[in-house]
Amino acid sequence: MVYEDMAGFQTPLASEADAYLLWCDSMPRPDVHGMEALISAFCMEKIAALPDGAVYRFVSAKDRLFGDSRVFSDCLINGLWCCTFTSENLGPAGVVTDWVLRQDGTTESVWELHLDDGSVIRWHPSCEYVLTGHEFEFTSRGQATQSGTGATSPYVMSVRGKVDGETAAGTYTVSFSEPQWPAEDRGSWRVDRAHPVYRFWASEKGRHFYTIDQQEMTKLVNRHWQTWTPEHAVFYAYPEGGRPPETCPVYRFYAPGLDAHFFTMSQQEKEQLVRSNAETWTYEGVAFYAYSPDRHPPNAVPVHRLWSEAENVHFYTASQSERVRLTQGVARPWVYEGVAWYAIPDVRVDSVN
Repeated sequence: MVYEDMAGFQTPLASEADAYLLWCDSMPRPDVHGMEALISAFCMEKIAALPDGAVYRFVSAKDRLFGDSRVFSDCLINGLWCCTFTSENLGPAGVVTDWVLRQDGTTESVWELHLDDGSVIRWHPSCEYVLTGHEFEFTSRGQATQSGTGATSPYVMSVRGKVDGETAAGTYTVSFSEPQWPAEDRGSWRVDRAHPVYRFWASEKGRHFYTIDQQEMTKLVNRHWQTWTPEHAVFYAYPEGGRPPETCPVYRFYAPGLDAHFFTMSQQEKEQLVRSNAETWTYEGVAFYAYSPDRHPPNAVPVHRLWSEAENVHFYTASQSERVRLTQGVARPWVYEGVAWYAIPDVRVDSVN
């Protein structure tokens, strides 16, 4: 059975005691509902990993820890959700991966504290948690390791948090016994859903287009498929109303005469175009929110900006191999203009170029 809308897909699930999804991620298609859309609508639990995908179980309302939330399912943190923690001393220097709160009252996660010298302290809390409404807390003890040096140290960690819809946030405190490490580190952690930014290609125009908007993407696929060819999700960013507080807007402009779009995080560049080039560039608002080059979590990657004088257009990519190929390996190389912003990477970025 094929359903063209999410409502039609939800109806049979509501009547089934157990429902499962076999997901293949080797052939992503932006013209159908992606995993990020399914996660927005359902609570899903990964029950088996496959070489090119996974098997998920749709969790019924009676089995959910949080009735309105899907934050702490282990199929969400990797790739679709960004979980970071901010140290009071080191700033946004931490990443959490594989965080899950199980129905049996146990929790597991991996915390990585990135130090100024380039090394990473990593520890793996695995313990019981206490749940009160939408708030939870746990204390974990174990052994932490440091990359590069191979040093180890016992640690004690306390975590508190609250789940609110598709966002979770809280505080942490961790102490280490190793004298060369921070005696104690404390700060805040946060989980936010990152949305895919899709890239389209129009061969006749010689133009690329980027959008985070699901409706805009669907319109291009369904109504303008002869002009715009969907490529893939090039990175993950945040929409209005669902973003980490430290992210910044990426502004979008359109030049009808050039039939080209331009994206920038620079407030100065935006104001210059609005003030001095309004006859060429039409301001279209905020395209999405991303991280600035001077403040971003350690799992974010640079999105590079390139310029082609021959094509009179800019190009944006989070792929290092694509950047090198365009600036060095083509007949009319592109000019590298630097890092435009930082974003959460898509795992397929360098594998498809």
